[in-house]
Amino acid sequence: YSIVSVHAEPGSLAERLDVLVDRNGSEVLFRGDSFFQLGQDDRHERKLSLPPSIWPFRANAGYMLRKGWGVGRIVILLVGSELFAISPLDDRGEPNPRFLWSNPIELQWSPIETRIVTDRADADDGTPVVLDQLNRPIGRIGPVRAGYLCYQKGTKLISVETETGRELWQRLDLPNDVTVLGDDHCVFLWRESQLLEVLSAIDGRKIEDRVWQQSPASMIHQRGSLVWTVSRKTDARLELHDLQSGKVVWSRTDPKSSRTAVLDDETLAVATPDGQLHLLAARTGGSLCTPLKVQADQLTGIVTWKDAQRWYVALTRPTANLSKIKSLQLNDSYRLPFLTGMLYAVDRDEPRIRWRRELKEEPVALDQSHVAPVLIQLWKLLPKNTQSLPESFVRLIDKRTGVEIYGKQQKEQLHYFLLNPDPQQGIVELKLHSKTIQMTYASESSPADAEEAIQKAHETQLPN
Repeated sequence: YSIVSVHAEPGSLAERLDVLVDRNGSEVLFRGDSFFQLGQDDRHERKLSLPPSIWPFRANAGYMLRKGWGVGRIVILLVGSELFAISPLDDRGEPNPRFLWSNPIELQWSPIETRIVTDRADADDGTPVVLDQLNRPIGRIGPVRAGYLCYQKGTKLISVETETGRELWQRLDLPNDVTVLGDDHCVFLWRESQLLEVLSAIDGRKIEDRVWQQSPASMIHQRGSLVWTVSRKTDARLELHDLQSGKVVWSRTDPKSSRTAVLDDETLAVATPDGQLHLLAARTGGSLCTPLKVQADQLTGIVTWKDAQRWYVALTRPTANLSKIKSLQLNDSYRLPFLTGMLYAVDRDEPRIRWRRELKEEPVALDQSHVAPVLIQLWKLLPKNTQSLPESFVRLIDKRTGVEIYGKQQKEQLHYFLLNPDPQQGIVELKLHSKTIQMTYASESSPADAEEAIQKAHETQLPN
């Protein structure tokens, strides 16, 4: 199983869950405080089998076409070219996942006439999309709102009710170069030609056309009708635009080599070459704290992710042997960037650097568990010489302290793993191909004892 990248609306159930899909694209698994009890056998695991499918991209290249959205108590899941709405809880609030509806986005051409490319029309850099032989996207999703969601199928933009899947309306002549955004009232079609078309979210009728002096390539973040852009000419200009009013809400200017990242829906980070990390309220542009001191020499980018307590911010420098390292990894290191620089854990309640850790040509998976108290690194090392076979390395890091609690180099070629956290019992399991690593941990009730939170670790060999 691998964790699926989920955009969870604030307050949604998905904010507190890990959503996983197995490598064949046939099962969905949820992990959370009440979704897993250690000791249950596979028959009692709370898995949800996906319906059989005749459509491609479930497996093979399907690992690139898995994405989720959390709205209220609903999880919208794209697996391959199929869309599913799932309720992780039943009507009584018990963890019994069930389908609300499913919608295969049928291909109009045979699979051999389709291809996967990097989608530029998305706030998430490098999101893959399927194109048909006429370069029309299949299965690009968004916006996803509580009342409706949209998906693209060739030249069609189709809007359905989020809870029921009932079709609301279709737009039949959607251009290929459009980025689709929306809030509860309007859908915005943003063209590369800087034309903005506004539709009614209720019935899809056109409200107006508007010229907007911004390109979709400049977008770094989007929330409803709010769009954040970065443009670089003589400097780096960060702006918040309101598509409803057509006005710039706020802007700021930083040195051209500065880098900007989204920490969460309401927070941005700007790293400047003078070694400062600015944390900004996304809606106002105001600073959340005095700038944090960081190492920003030779800065090439920021990689971030989060959990309920912390933001994790990696400031990266150029990495040597990057292409060779990535070619050894499973799925060519997809969503597994290799970083050289410093990783910082920043408290969200009172923004300050909790701990820092140096990264030396190391990967940190972008999809980490929200529930487990550990970060995991698993990768193949470069062989020492041409006669040697690559070996694997596994490392677990305590999220609370940055301390390595398990690290081992192995001759075994490790590809897949499953992280099983059980917060209620203070246990976390890491299942590998031939062994299970099991740890118990203490709560964070005493910060002074944080570095001793992991009490023991042992390995148990599993039968073949």
